[in-house]
Amino acid sequence: DDLVFLSDGQLEPLFQRHGLYGPCQASLWLALMRRGGKPVDGRVTDLSGTTDGLSRVHGKWSGAFAMRMGTGGILCREANQRDARRTTLEKLVFVTAYNLVGAAHGGLSMGEVAGKHGEEVGAMCRELASFVRYTLSVSLFSGLDDRLADYARTMEFLPTRLDAGAFPFTSGYFYRYTKMAGTRTTPAGIKVEIPDTTPLHTEYLLEARDRGLVGKELLDAA
Repeated sequence: DDLVFLSDGQLEPLFQRHGLYGPCQASLWLALMRRGGKPVDGRVTDLSGTTDGLSRVHGKWSGAFAMRMGTGGILCREANQRDARRTTLEKLVFVTAYNLVGAAHGGLSMGEVAGKHGEEVGAMCRELASFVRYTLSVSLFSGLDDRLADYARTMEFLPTRLDAGAFPFTSGYFYRYTKMAGTRTTPAGIKVEIPDTTPLHTEYLLEARDRGLVGKELLDAA
């Protein structure tokens, strides 16, 4: 009740397992380039030319949390539960796609991924956003590609990596559904083919496994 959950990953299954409903949760779009350094706020400019921060918070302590972020120069807005969830899931799409594509290309920075492999990472972002829409019934905000690319350029020097600790809450979350794909038999004895809903993500993830960028044990445990 008095906790504020901060994560770039998908925490909803964790909340469900522990019976936590409507906890205070913040999605922070910022980065620390070095230990003890000043945080860089992830502000982006939309098509109308308006610049705004992407960080959002919802829940019991949202007002106090947003105020504290403001004292540190981070624009964090209070949001209703629906919009806060959309922002949180958009950050999940970003960290999953950009880190995976960047790692697959030799550990590029966020800015390099946006600048050199924009089509690849854009396609993966759209694929993951489609998964979110049809699996979780949540439509992300329009202008996803441009907004995420703009944010990546703001975080230009932030390195990409596949972190084992975060894996179950990012790529591992999507891969869990990939493992459900294949031929299944219904109680009536009818065989049905279940497709992989994120084939591009799966392709990159398996390539990362083959190159030793992510451990097989992490994929098996997903």
